[in-house]
Amino acid sequence: MGDYCGSRCKNAASEFQFGLEAPQKIFHDGRWYPDAYTLYVARKFAGPVADKISQCGNAREAKKLIWAYEEAGLVERRPDWEEVKDDILQDVLRLKFGRSHQLRMALKGIEQRFIVADMPRDPWLGNGSDGRGQNKLGKALTRLRDALQDDIFA
Repeated sequence: MGDYCGSRCKNAASEFQFGLEAPQKIFHDGRWYPDAYTLYVARKFAGPVADKISQCGNAREAKKLIWAYEEAGLVERRPDWEEVKDDILQDVLRLKFGRSHQLRMALKGIEQRFIVADMPRDPWLGNGSDGRGQNKLGKALTRLRDALQDDIFA
């Protein structure tokens, strides 16, 4: 998987300032979202469901709403989700880090080659319980950090 970047990075990527659920407002498509997670999942759906998600006050509310819709069979993901979800994650992170110089500098300061999101409960975003997860969040943060270091952040 690559080098772990120590507890500072692991904590940041999974549960602190770098994580999707950190309470940092993001503006997208004429709306404010309370955090990156809420924006990310709103973009997973279309129409009224996306609108309802965008009105949630935090990631926890968004999760509850989505679970309720899914359990009731009232929601379907956008048809191209599997093809676009990685790009959307990268875009959401660009928006999140674009709002905070302090956050960009903290990310830029991670010197390890690979960032690993230590997320045992999420084998897609993080490293999963066995350390073999896809680490999509860590990889997206690594790409963003590299762009910052190369001064190509946009």
